[in-house]
Amino acid sequence: MYCMLVVSPVYQPQVIIKDPPGQTKVFTGETVTLQCKTEGGEDWGWNYIWQKNGQDLQSERKSEYTFKVTADHNTEFRCRTWKEWERYSKQSAPVRLSVSERPTPVVSIQPDKQAFRGETVTLSCDIQGGGVSNWEYSWSKGGSSTPVSDEQHYSISSVTQSHSGTYTCRGTERGTSRYSHTSDITLTVSGECDLVIYRTENVEEEGEKKMIKKKKKNMKKKKKKKEKKKEMMMKKKKKEIMKKKKKQKKTMKEKMKMKKMRMKNEKMKKTRMKKEKMKKKEKEEEKKKKEREKKKKEEKEEKKKKESEKKKKKEREKKKESEKKKQEEEEEEEEKKKESEKKEEKEREKKKKKEREKEEKEWEKKKKKEREKEEKEWEKKEEKEREKEKEREKPVDNSRIRIRISPEFHQWYKGSSGTAVYKSQTNTFTIRSVADQDQYWCRGERDNRPTSSQYSNPVTLTVKERPTPVVSIQPDKQVFRGETVTLSCVIQGGGVSNWQYSWSKGGSSTPVSNEQQYSISSVTQSQSGTYTCRGTVRETSRYSHTSDAVTLTVSALPTATLTVEPRWSPLFTGESVTLKCEIRSYSNWRYQWYKGSSGTAVSQSQTNTYTIRSAADQDQYWCRGERDNRPTSSQTSNPVTLTVEERPTPVVSIQPDKQVFRGEKVTLSCVIQGGGVSNWEYSWSKGGSSTPVSNVQQYSISSVTQSHSDTYTCRGTVRGTSRSSHTSDITLTVSAPPKPTLTAEPERRVFTGESVTLRCEINTHGEWTFQWSKQSKQGGWTAVSQSDPVNTLTIKGGAVISGDQYRCRGEIRERAVLTQDSDSVTLTVLALPIATLSVHPESRLFTGESVTLTCVINAYGGWTFQWSKIYYWNKWTAESLSKYHTVNRDTLTISGGAVINGNQYRCRGGRTGRPTSSQDSNTVTLTVEERPTPVVSIQPGEQVFRGEKVTLRCDIQGGGVSNWEYRWSKGGSSTPVSNVQQYSISSVRQSHSGTYTCRGTVSGTSRYSHTSDAVTLSVSAERPKPELTSSHKGAAALIGNPVVLNCKLDQSAGWKFYWSKHTQNPENETETETPSYTISSVSVSDRGEYRCRAGRGDPVYYTNHSDALWIAVTGE
Repeated sequence: MYCMLVVSPVYQPQVIIKDPPGQTKVFTGETVTLQCKTEGGEDWGWNYIWQKNGQDLQSERKSEYTFKVTADHNTEFRCRTWKEWERYSKQSAPVRLSVSERPTPVVSIQPDKQAFRGETVTLSCDIQGGGVSNWEYSWSKGGSSTPVSDEQHYSISSVTQSHSGTYTCRGTERGTSRYSHTSDITLTVSGECDLVIYRTENVEEEGEKKMIKKKKKNMKKKKKKKEKKKEMMMKKKKKEIMKKKKKQKKTMKEKMKMKKMRMKNEKMKKTRMKKEKMKKKEKEEEKKKKEREKKKKEEKEEKKKKESEKKKKKEREKKKESEKKKQEEEEEEEEKKKESEKKEEKEREKKKKKEREKEEKEWEKKKKKEREKEEKEWEKKEEKEREKEKEREKPVDNSRIRIRISPEFHQWYKGSSGTAVYKSQTNTFTIRSVADQDQYWCRGERDNRPTSSQYSNPVTLTVKERPTPVVSIQPDKQVFRGETVTLSCVIQGGGVSNWQYSWSKGGSSTPVSNEQQYSISSVTQSQSGTYTCRGTVRETSRYSHTSDAVTLTVSALPTATLTVEPRWSPLFTGESVTLKCEIRSYSNWRYQWYKGSSGTAVSQSQTNTYTIRSAADQDQYWCRGERDNRPTSSQTSNPVTLTVEERPTPVVSIQPDKQVFRGEKVTLSCVIQGGGVSNWEYSWSKGGSSTPVSNVQQYSISSVTQSHSDTYTCRGTVRGTSRSSHTSDITLTVSAPPKPTLTAEPERRVFTGESVTLRCEINTHGEWTFQWSKQSKQGGWTAVSQSDPVNTLTIKGGAVISGDQYRCRGEIRERAVLTQDSDSVTLTVLALPIATLSVHPESRLFTGESVTLTCVINAYGGWTFQWSKIYYWNKWTAESLSKYHTVNRDTLTISGGAVINGNQYRCRGGRTGRPTSSQDSNTVTLTVEERPTPVVSIQPGEQVFRGEKVTLRCDIQGGGVSNWEYRWSKGGSSTPVSNVQQYSISSVRQSHSGTYTCRGTVSGTSRYSHTSDAVTLSVSAERPKPELTSSHKGAAALIGNPVVLNCKLDQSAGWKFYWSKHTQNPENETETETPSYTISSVSVSDRGEYRCRAGRGDPVYYTNHSDALWIAVTGE
């Protein structure tokens, strides 16, 4: 037996949106059908498992899954397949549904929801959202199921009142059964506006203008108000439309973005699917190749097994056929179920549609009722307003047209003609031909809604012949300026007696007079021209023809010309002038003379000349002629202005100056300004003499002397006339060169370091510069250089030398004038006062001590003091004060913390008067040393015996002090036991035992040393006894050998030793400094009894004698 293992590939099904095909975005309420397809594994007998959000739907086991969309279907769906005898397939890729609300159309009407009959109306339907762009639109009216239009924009070219009603729009996605909600909008169509013409008795041409102007103004005001309101409404509508458009644009942009994103996602999905399919195919191909290779290897073995397998296959085929039959039967049953379900769904939809239609019909009925009520109320209001306007607009004489709305154009009709005879923008139509009497009516038209009014009522016009006025002029048509002229107007015929007259000039529309007789009291040339007259019947608009024009000619009066003799200008006060008035036309003139702004003549003459004898005032003059016949006067002459000025006075000057020095060049100048004269001749005189010294404008003297000193006079005369100026005087003073005065500030005695300012003064005026000189050691004078040659020379402190002599002189460089030399000034330099600096207590100080510096200046008074210190960089600087420094006038106290070894100080005085400062004082150097510590010693020693003399000595070294005062204290007591350097106790007792300290104080000051270290004095009660020993050991000492005796004492040092033999007599004692006594060569005489004792101090304090020591001597 052979077993064959067949490995079939694992397939992955695919979920497809069957209805609506490929739509992932669906509306709530829609029916969606999903289909599960298997690729590469199509075969009968499949079972299907549907999943929603990863959970199996137990009720759905078919290849198609149909459901109605609700809000919770905003999720993803998957499927997979299986067979009874095979394993499960892979799970399909997810399909995600996006659920949104069914969109509602936005409907609008242009130009407005309320339209007028004959207008073009456009209804627009816009559907936003839902992810659909291919909408098909359906318009219905009044709830009817039959559409009136399938366009998005439904236009009615000439609307009538029958088009009024409610319009409904709904969108359906092209090629599908998907649809939007419905939206309603109501259109109201009104009739045309009324235009009324009122009849008047007669139509005249221009008499009605005033009334019409007033009406036009009122109409214009109303129009402006209405137009403003319309503009405001239009602006609001535009803003709303712009907002809607912006929103639409935004939504469109968002839609486009969403579409792009979808397209990208779909492309990405497709590419991924393709890639996955390609990979699957490649894998499958690889598997197939492997299988083929295996099959080729196994073909030989399989041949044997084929027969057995054929049998098995036949059995399997039988089973498959039976299973297929079962599946087909099940599929037929499922299809029957689906068909029944579809029928049920269709019936449900029909029921829902019927219910919606019922609801819509009921809602439309309600809306119709409400609209009819509103329309009735609106019509009632309109009727009331019409009645009010009819009452206001009752026919009045001279009124033409009353229009409820303001038309932009007016069509005028005549007789039985249906075509307009005239079109105007104003509401008036003037009939200029007398023969045109007929029946007339009108209609208004405009660009905005409503575009036209109704036809007006007809008016019949009756026309009569117009009369012509006759005009005349008195005294004549040709007159002179200033005469009185009267124009008369007479109108005959026409059966009218109450004429009102109107005069116009030169064809102007503005009248110059409304009187029958137009009088001009003083005619001017500007009133020359053609005049016409026309009459108007009082209180009507009826008027006559315009008269024939009559011409009035106004001639100018004869011209008067005014001249002046003499003709020069200006005149000097006191000169005479003659005015001449000439009139060339006509004769027998009398002459009137006028001056200034006065309208009355200042003089009248039969001759044409007027002489002003002594001119004093400058003013304007003119003249005019008068006569008895026409013309009775001439024109006013040209004005002549007489300019009268004061007789000019020369301005005289002297160069270089009025005060000059002998030998200088002098120029006297004479300048005459004003008077309008340029050709002056000059004359100079001296000292009041009538004979001139010069006839030129500038009189020069090359080398002046003192004899030229005097007063000089200048006067000018106009060349060729006797006209002259005033005279002017000037005085010239000639003197010898001056001698300067030299002073010093301060005076000639100065202190060292002071500056000196020398001042050179010259009493005479002039632009002086100054020269300075100094006497040299050889006795000559040398110039002192100075950057600016002024009258002061400052010599600074370092350059001021005692005994130096200075002098000065002045110079006027432009004039080469030099003064004499001044007297010399000798400088004397005095030394500054001396400042002396002292120290207290002294310059050698102990650490922690304070010091006081005192600055003394004996000369002058009122000093203030400056303190300075030299630092390690060897510069003197002002001492900076702190809490360690105290200044009291002439003293500076430096406390211990600021006293530094090696610091150097000096002082200097300052004052407000001279001398302002002293010299720097002597330098004080502070030496700071450690406070000395006394050294204490005890004689004879620290351990003594009762009755001894003890001396305690206190020595203080260093500090540079020799006048110490000493103070001894015992046992720490504050009461001193002695005040001397050597404290002696002649006979010490045990009570003197204790510790002793010493401290020094500088005599006469508070300075002191440290306290010495304590020294202890011990006093014993018993007198000591030494022990005597010998260096020889044995019975006897051999003759010639040395023997050393030792006197042993345990007490402190400072002892001398005393030796005795046989006796204890002090006179026979031998004294040694050391405690040993040596016998260099013993002899028999040295044999005997020896004793010793010790002693010290002055007087000597002795110990007890030692015990006796026997020294034996032998020869063997």
